Amino acid sequence: MLMLNRLPVLIFSLVIIFAGALNLPRQVLAQGGGGSYFSQGQAVYNAQDLAKSQQDALQDLMVQAVTQALGTLLGPSQMGSHYAALQAKILKQPERYVQTYQIFSENPAGGLYRVTGQVTVAMDVLQKDVQQLGLTPVEVTQTQPIAPAAQEQTAQPPEPAASQETVQTPPPEQSPAQVETPSQPPQSSEQKILWAVAENWDNNWILPGSSADPQSLFAMSTLQESQDYLWSLSFPQTGSLTVDPSGNLSRERLIALAQSMGVQSAITGGLTFRQDGGQGPLLEASLQIIDVPSGQSKGEIHKEMPISSSHQEGAMKMAYVLVPQLDRLLRGASSSSYPQAGVSVAAGDEWTLLVHSEYPYASWEELEEVLRERFSSMQVNKLEVGPNLAKVKIQGIGSEFLSMLQEGIPLKDGTRMQASGYSPENRSVELSLVRF
Repeated sequence: MLMLNRLPVLIFSLVIIFAGALNLPRQVLAQGGGGSYFSQGQAVYNAQDLAKSQQDALQDLMVQAVTQALGTLLGPSQMGSHYAALQAKILKQPERYVQTYQIFSENPAGGLYRVTGQVTVAMDVLQKDVQQLGLTPVEVTQTQPIAPAAQEQTAQPPEPAASQETVQTPPPEQSPAQVETPSQPPQSSEQKILWAVAENWDNNWILPGSSADPQSLFAMSTLQESQDYLWSLSFPQTGSLTVDPSGNLSRERLIALAQSMGVQSAITGGLTFRQDGGQGPLLEASLQIIDVPSGQSKGEIHKEMPISSSHQEGAMKMAYVLVPQLDRLLRGASSSSYPQAGVSVAAGDEWTLLVHSEYPYASWEELEEVLRERFSSMQVNKLEVGPNLAKVKIQGIGSEFLSMLQEGIPLKDGTRMQASGYSPENRSVELSLVRF
């Protein structure tokens, strides 16, 4: 069976007893100036003990929000090199820093109990504890709006489902920019990405202006999903970009803004919620990655997805599917399909496996059984299951793991897990199921 590490919930469990149902706003848990973060938590679903599943998922929701807040105080290198101390001293007790939270949705699916909501973090309390660990919070630079520019070529609005197109170009060198999301990569520099994707949920186009804009559900979901990658999102200052009634914005102005922020890549396009048609509610996304220095496209992604749940859940599912594709385009030719010989894997290294399959949870269970037989110390830190994709964070594997990937990992049902993408910088491997 799948084993997930979960933190204790001693203080928070008392709050649940008095707070009532999970879909109600919560009481204040911490005092001080707050910052709001869109977050998702999950836990193993136990139908015999629903309360524990809810508590564990809520605990994870708070941990994810506090991790985002840490990313606004610390640089990527600080997060990476001091993550063990941060986990032991801060992330082990996230309720200390949570002022309030509101649950948007909760449901069991795929063996997991998922909770989605917005968490307000007491930033002054968090900053004091960070300083007590001997860490110095970084200064977050603020970008200034640029002078208006004439509207030139515009990005295309979302279109119905189309095939994905990618343009492989080596990623440009990075320059300092406003950082809006934490990351925990190995010792390596991040790409700073300007996110300018318009969203239309109720016949009104909006453009996210910060990392805490509750109206921009897709931007907040992408922000959450992108934490595992070597790039971080920056948002345009309110008023620096405008969206016309068709969802378009000025490409020339977008590039000028990105240049003023020192950003090398920008993601633009749109996401639309459609209620009409015989297929029921749909989300349509059309994204384009732009290389700022050249003004050329690095590639496009078009995706149409039916949704049967809330807007928040739909936005998270779309982000879950699209973020790995965005990462491939951003990395361009720097990624390789197969692990190279000579790469060492330390027992404490955390690796991310992206398992592509029609039945991702079942495929992961088959793969997990094989890996546990080979690596007795392997542990699963986190599991997310979405449409045709399971994202798993594991530790306790050795360098033999990469050798296994070069040949493909045979499963007991006669199929084989084959590496289809590999990023040593992110410590991530994409796996596809091959049938003979």
